[in-house]
Amino acid sequence: MKVPNYTKGQGDVRHFLVLSEESFAYNCQELRRQLYIVDATEESKPIPVATFKVSDGDFCERGGRFGPHQFAETKDGDNLGGTLLYAAYFNAGLRVVDISDPYHPRKSVSYSGSGPVGEIRGSTIIQTNDADLDYRG
Repeated sequence: MKVPNYTKGQGDVRHFLVLSEESFAYNCQELRRQLYIVDATEESKPIPVATFKVSDGDFCERGGRFGPHQFAETKDGDNLGGTLLYAAYFNAGLRVVDISDPYHPRKSVSYSGSGPVGEIRGSTIIQTNDADLDYRG
């Protein structure tokens, strides 16, 4: 990705990774999990450059797990690429994060509707576990 504030032709193209710190505890019984943006241009010296975190809202009271889980990596089987990150966020639904400026990721769209409910550890909750894109986006 080309980024501003680097010498043109000498470092202005950077390689980034997005990492998901997954929650394993139910009902928010741990530190809040977040997404990390890492500059991996020099593979032997990765540098964390930003984080993205969804505010708690009422998600801790909803039960189940809260936080980032899985990214959509393909669209109809082809690598996704681009500057929008589609992430399943357990009981916070789907989060679309704009990473066009990898140093300042921001929420683009979110959805945590009233889809199918299930019972997990005695609680009826909604959980989004996977994000995938098809030809309709």
